[in-house]
Amino acid sequence: MNYVELIQLQAEQVFADKEKAAAWLNKPQPALEGMTSTPFSSSEAGCVAVNWHL
Repeated sequence: MNYVELIQLQAEQVFADKEKAAAWLNKPQPALEGMTSTPFSSSEAGCVAVNWHL
């Protein structure tokens, strides 16, 4: 499992809904410099940052 998949799984657990998780993951996040979580989730440090914001 890669970092992006880990974040997807975590988001699904947080939101208890795959659609809501996907919406959050694909929405630009001000805390992530206005980017979506996917670019940040591709590295260990980015995965930690996105997970923190969840």
